[in-house]
Amino acid sequence: MNEAVIGGEVRIGALHIGATAVALVAAALGTDFDSGAATMLSCTAILLLGLPHGALDMVGLLGARSRTRAIASYLALAGAMAALWWVMPGAALLLFFAVAIGHFGEDWPGPGLIAHGGALALLAAPLLFHRAKIDALFAIIAGPGAIPPLANSLLLVAPVAIAAGLTGCALLWSAGRRMLAASSAAALAGMVLLPPLVGFALSFGLFHSPRQFARGLAELGGKAGPGGRAWRFPVTAASAASLLLVLVIAWLGAPEVSVPALSAGVLRGTFVVLSVLTVPHMMMPLVLRMAGRNVAERGA
Repeated sequence: MNEAVIGGEVRIGALHIGATAVALVAAALGTDFDSGAATMLSCTAILLLGLPHGALDMVGLLGARSRTRAIASYLALAGAMAALWWVMPGAALLLFFAVAIGHFGEDWPGPGLIAHGGALALLAAPLLFHRAKIDALFAIIAGPGAIPPLANSLLLVAPVAIAAGLTGCALLWSAGRRMLAASSAAALAGMVLLPPLVGFALSFGLFHSPRQFARGLAELGGKAGPGGRAWRFPVTAASAASLLLVLVIAWLGAPEVSVPALSAGVLRGTFVVLSVLTVPHMMMPLVLRMAGRNVAERGA
């Protein structure tokens, strides 16, 4: 592994561990992380820190041989996920979790069982000490019907998943990637000890997204344009459009203009938009292949 990658891991890991430590201290001092304002702040952090790495897909779509076919395929996948939220929100939340486990597994080392176990741990760990808060979040996002089957299943597998995650941390440590190992452990600790939305904001925004963004830029390589900066406009535009969509969903879903109503709308909008973007994001190699661009060229 080259020095640039290791240096990036150290910087990202130090930021993530520091932010998690601050949040843990704040929670110990009695900070109210469950207020409507805190919910909106956490969702804002999730979106601002998390959207750019997925928005890099726009660079790949615009660079496809058949740009129209690539964009149409991407939008069709996103539209199918949006439609599922409309007709079966509980199933949409379940599918989002399944896709997220596959995607987050890219952040963990080792065989598939360890990698996906670590990813599952990040989603299941909050059930150990925050079941009531998870139930409340699921009810807002997908309705009360989504609570029992999904939450009970996550609680059932949480101990094994956390063990897999800790094994992944140990593998990283033994491989000499100690900052990444510590950051992975901090992500697990944050999901166990912090309020679920805060823990997710930290793990998604400062553990997962920066690494995925760096990986995406590396895959684009010299194809990103003069000076490697041509990605900035499509990424900024796609991120801004996604933020606007979250606000529209929040506004449409708020029965009144109040912090509790708006925070619930922003919460639901955040996870709906994340899922709508995550499904085509995971399918990008297939989308590019269908558009006539060899996937191998993407990393060339």
